[in-house]
Parts: sequence; structure tokens; C-alpha cells
Amino acid sequence: MSNPDWFVLMKEWVAQNHGDRGVTLPFLVGALAYKQNNEASSWKDARSVLTQMIEQPVENHVTEIAWCSSLGTPILTAATAPSPFQPQVGFRYPSSEIMSLVFGLDLQNRWNSSNGNDLLESLLDDAEVAIHDRTYSRDPTSKTYKPFQPWEKRFIEETIMAPTRA
Repeated sequence: MSNPDWFVLMKEWVAQNHGDRGVTLPFLVGALAYKQNNEASSWKDARSVLTQMIEQPVENHVTEIAWCSSLGTPILTAATAPSPFQPQVGFRYPSSEIMSLVFGLDLQNRWNSSNGNDLLESLLDDAEVAIHDRTYSRDPTSKTYKPFQPWEKRFIEETIMAPTRA
């Protein structure tokens, strides 16, 4: 069985040197919508992908969510489990002691919470406007979201839309 598209996107983004640690939630939601030729992604799509990360994690991996000062927004990273993040705040693998999704201390402090559910809601709130406006690409200079650039669309096509991924 192949890995889910959200996981492949996170891993390949870093492997191909597009970012040091990971991708934004709007980027993931937009990439998955782009694959489905769906112009109108929504907050529900963002919640759905996060639920998949929590309830159907890739074996021996954890999704780490932390603040990226270069982009001025949270980023998601596919890392080998267990996460070194301390304290471990987030969600556990179903029926396991291992975390499937964790929030970095930087986000806990930024959003003034150590409750996984509250942090998840803050993450969704943070991404909502970009997802609604279909501006999925974070510009590091202006620290604003913009539509996908042609090279990002190529990355998505080559990473999760290639015939071997279908």
C-alpha cells in the first residue's frame, strides 16, 4: 500500500529542497484539491486531512507542527516517530502511546495553549482565509499567501499525480 498523498507531499517538499522542514496546511489542502481538479477547497478539507494524520498515520511517523519564522506561519513536517518535541501535546496513534500529531512548544506559547484540541482549532483558524481564498502558496518575502506558482503546480503533478501514484 502506498503512502497517503499528504505524507508524500510533506516528505518530497523537504527531499527536493523546497523547504527546510515542511509545508503549510493551506499548501497541503490546495495540492490535494488541485489533484482532484477541485477549485473550491474548504475548511472541511483542512480538517479532513488533519483527521487523517491523527487517525490514519503512516507507520513509524509523526506529523510535527511548529512555527516557521521564515514564512511567519505554522508548518507541518513528516518526521520519524517518536517526536522529540517536549512537552508532547497533540494526538496519539489510535490505541497507542505513540503520538501521531504533535505541536511544537513555539506554537503552544504563540497560541497560549497546551491543549491539543485547542491548538488544532487555532491551526485551522490560521489557515482558513488562505484556503477560502484559494491562495495556497506562502510567499517568504511578504509572508502572505498567493496562488500556486507554476513550479509548485509541477511539483504537485510530479509528486502525487504521476501515473505511478494514480
